[in-house]
Amino acid sequence: MNKKIDHTANDINSIIANENIIPEVEQLSKALKKYVELRKIDNSRERVQLIFIIGALLDWSEDEFNRVMNRLNNVLIKASTGIDIDQIINQALAQIDGTNNGKSIKH
Repeated sequence: MNKKIDHTANDINSIIANENIIPEVEQLSKALKKYVELRKIDNSRERVQLIFIIGALLDWSEDEFNRVMNRLNNVLIKASTGIDIDQIINQALAQIDGTNNGKSIKH
């Protein structure tokens, strides 16, 4: 079985470790840093708006954008409380219909 390579996770790990950063990520970093500097984006409100800009530039549908925001909320909740919302939802679904069989939901 071929396992899909998670390029974005690899990129995040490379950025955190500050090693093996591919040229495409370097270019993206430079472009984003330049935009942030030119627009003087320096607070959480403007950083959230930057996410809106990225979504618009990439032509995300409203549904795709909502899934991204939902995922960010779940990450925030887990980081600040340790509660895994996906796990809670999966357990609730399994109890409701008995058909989930421990499969995870997709965001």
